[in-house]
Amino acid sequence: MRYSELKKELLEINKKFNKLDAKEIDYFLSFFLNKNLFEIRDYNFTLKEVKKIKKLFLNHLKKDIPLQKLFKRAYFYKREFFVNNNVLTPRFDSEILIENVLKKPFESVLDLCCGSGALGITLKKERENISIDFADISKNALKVTKRNCKKYSVNANLIKTNMFKNIDKKYDLIICNPPYIETNVIDTLNDEVKNFDPSIALDGGEDGLKFYNIILNSVENYLTENGKCILEIGYNQGHLVEKFKEKFKNVELIKDYNNQDRAIYFERR
Repeated sequence: MRYSELKKELLEINKKFNKLDAKEIDYFLSFFLNKNLFEIRDYNFTLKEVKKIKKLFLNHLKKDIPLQKLFKRAYFYKREFFVNNNVLTPRFDSEILIENVLKKPFESVLDLCCGSGALGITLKKERENISIDFADISKNALKVTKRNCKKYSVNANLIKTNMFKNIDKKYDLIICNPPYIETNVIDTLNDEVKNFDPSIALDGGEDGLKFYNIILNSVENYLTENGKCILEIGYNQGHLVEKFKEKFKNVELIKDYNNQDRAIYFERR
């Protein structure tokens, strides 16, 4: 079936739901084929592909499943990562953490609250001589990390731990995207996040600061003499920078590409 014919049929299916426009259907087909919008317009779909596409399309419309979770892949810093409902979907805004730390020297890294492993794997692929450990409280998240490590031939040292509980060494760099949403805000998030990202990776406690307080009080014990740390934060949590200035040096509040507060960088004093 030609692209134009399939798109017409999907537009007809969409009329019952009225959720997507023509451009969004283009994007759906592009995501399915893992090709850009120019390539898909000359594509001939097999009957098997058409059947699968229609089934996925209906799931997408009925359940509001985000495309990344529907197709079990997300893109981060030029690479494709396997994702499922056990991990957060890597987001473009988090790339600013990578951009920042790649300017710094380091040889050993801990990706704490690693989820899909996108942060740590990206660092390893961009700077191959480093050693890296991945840590998460969720064994199911670590399975996703392991799968992505295998895909990119990254030697995976996986640690199941509640924050620093089972960490027994020091690192030149700790990178972490901890849960930081206030507990009572989670139910107000959009359905794509609330229903398809794991709550354990979202819930930062009553004030959203539970894990930052743990890091503030403990991370120094897991940094080498010149160790550094970068943490993703919520758009409304830039005030945390003042707390970190009390204990660490070269503390910096980092904005994302939309000029929102996105990360805190600091070094061991």
